[in-house]
Amino acid sequence: MGRHDHNGTPGDAVVRAEQHESESRLQTILRAVAIEKNVSVGELSSLYEQIDPEAMVELLDRAERRNVETTIEFTFEGRRVAVSQDGTVRIRRLT
Repeated sequence: MGRHDHNGTPGDAVVRAEQHESESRLQTILRAVAIEKNVSVGELSSLYEQIDPEAMVELLDRAERRNVETTIEFTFEGRRVAVSQDGTVRIRRLT
């Protein structure tokens, strides 16, 4: 399992996960949400129900290649997910 941190109060970032070389951006997102919810990745719904994962990955990959700071935010599994071009994922509980 990759690196992750729990911190903050409701509304703050409660899980922060970093992408590892052997892990796709989508795997990092799912891992972070699963950690925050204390469930297995297999228990989560499909990201395709909330976003177009391929479009998100393409946009973040392009931003990373051009060294442009970019963050995409969306709601998934009752959480606010923020994904940055550097592979960092932040999860906040919705109140």
